[in-house]
Amino acid sequence: MIPTDSPVTARVVLFGDTDDAVAKLARALSSGPADATLGSALRGLSAATRETATREIAATGTGLLELDLGGLLVTGWQRYRALVEAGHRTAAAPGRQEIVDIITHRIGASANPQVDLLVNDVRVATIHFGLGLEFQVRALTAVVRSGRIVALESGRCKVTASLSIEGVEVASQTAESELRLLVHVGAGIPLVPEAPNVNAPPPGHGFPGAPRRSGPVPPGRSGRIR
Repeated sequence: MIPTDSPVTARVVLFGDTDDAVAKLARALSSGPADATLGSALRGLSAATRETATREIAATGTGLLELDLGGLLVTGWQRYRALVEAGHRTAAAPGRQEIVDIITHRIGASANPQVDLLVNDVRVATIHFGLGLEFQVRALTAVVRSGRIVALESGRCKVTASLSIEGVEVASQTAESELRLLVHVGAGIPLVPEAPNVNAPPPGHGFPGAPRRSGPVPPGRSGRIR
């Protein structure tokens, strides 16, 4: 289960605590291809200097993992056809609301950051990181109004994260959470350019016009207008 008492990042999924992340990355840097790269670059330096350099690279690498997973999900949704179409329809008809059901969908993301090691202001090595993320969203029900997602009524997300250093995987974890805990809707998630800034009304309040359900309807659920 993903902890939700702080922003959910790739580092949280892979390692949890920041200090644990730095320690585990430092161990990974001290073995395999990364150790060969660093060993050659740091040859001739004291053991204490090599240890400090390794830990600093690990700390910098940990910082590169502070990617907001909720934000990456939102970026994917802003390209998802059923949601974008509902965004355009509701933006064009003030007061209209649509409920979009998505049974399941996947979003993938990757990044390849690198860390340069400087000794006396001279770059002596470059450490290459590889981060892979896969989101599997299930049973998403999104409320769309005025071109924005204004509420997430249901849905869960399984996140699989993997990290490699110099092409060798050093960590991989899968975690799961309710979408409403992973993604903060706030004043609404824009689905179309210049969507008006709206606030979702309290539960139980109605809207002018008949809400419309769009997208596939999961088994056991009615597709009628409600």
